[in-house]
Amino acid sequence: MPVVSSYAGPVPKIVIYAGTAEDRERVEAIVREALAHRSDSEPWAVILHELHPGWSVFIDGPDEPLCVEIKTRLAAAGYSPIPGPCPQ
Repeated sequence: MPVVSSYAGPVPKIVIYAGTAEDRERVEAIVREALAHRSDSEPWAVILHELHPGWSVFIDGPDEPLCVEIKTRLAAAGYSPIPGPCPQ
């Protein structure tokens, strides 16, 4: 099972260590779904970056609940987020 982690930096970061192309597609879909109901006027930056091995998701936006929601969705999809609060 891929492991997902986050760190307490200025921008929420979620890393999938055992990432494959299929993982990238699944994570991208999870992030898009989480952002689907957000206002188009909200300033969001989402970057999906390939690491070796794995994928890193950088999310910068106006509130912390999105990070919590994405970690919850990743867990529901079978990933294992490291427990704890998201960065503020």
